[in-house]
Amino acid sequence: MPTYSRTLRLNDGIISVERVNLSQYSLVAAYQYVSEGASPKVLNEKDQLQKPDGTLLNANATFLEAVVDNRTNPPTFRQIALDTSSSFDGSVALTIHQYDTFVPFTYPGVANTSTITELSGTYQEGNIALDLEGPVQTEVQATVFEILQSSSSLVSSDYSFGSARAIWAPNQWASVNVEAFNPEATNVNRNNTHLETLDLRGYRLASNFGATIANVDLVRFNNNNCVKQFNDKSRITVSATDFGPEDPVGNQYVIDISLQPFTSLDNGTLIYKKTIIVSDTIPAQSGLGYS
Repeated sequence: MPTYSRTLRLNDGIISVERVNLSQYSLVAAYQYVSEGASPKVLNEKDQLQKPDGTLLNANATFLEAVVDNRTNPPTFRQIALDTSSSFDGSVALTIHQYDTFVPFTYPGVANTSTITELSGTYQEGNIALDLEGPVQTEVQATVFEILQSSSSLVSSDYSFGSARAIWAPNQWASVNVEAFNPEATNVNRNNTHLETLDLRGYRLASNFGATIANVDLVRFNNNNCVKQFNDKSRITVSATDFGPEDPVGNQYVIDISLQPFTSLDNGTLIYKKTIIVSDTIPAQSGLGYS
């Protein structure tokens, strides 16, 4: 009776082995084994499987759930083995793939104030205007990480994955308050108070936002009359209600996260694949972005 040895492996059930596409597993080598009569995992427990180069699969290799074709006799098995150096059961995340790409990114617009005070005839007039630099949509370089885990939930550390500051998902844009006042205005034509709040969707406020003009006869906001009383006591203040998101330049952010069922381990444990996209450091705005 012949003695079992690795030189007889192809006669013992393994039909073929090949490296799985690097576009799925670039950080952990993965091999697909085809066998008959018994799954590659069962055969590996008898005697370690070989990789295409003839070296042995890691003793702690992780086997995914096998696909069985019972139309043949004996049945045929296809099974992927991850060449992990330590046991993987999904409780600790395993990064299997990483690559660079470009992703859409929008620089928030920037709002600031400018003031003009001028003499109109014998009356002093003041105007505060909003200076707006509009939002700019572009693309920034980023790294995509694909991770296997048994948990079906995201955790807070995902939002600061790698060197990311946070997830880039502004939920509050800039908001400003306009208040004009003249204590001695007494009728509709010379109203004594003007209050207004403006929400600036897509904008953040400059760090030095805000302005006040006082002791003039007439005040305007964005060139529109607010309060007039010709007694040099009108006052207008434009201030921040909410500064909106921070200036993203110089920071890294998580741009997107997804989590979905991926496969099962050989023991039936359901495994999820989590994809996290992390931007490179957001560059200062320029005409070309990258050059």
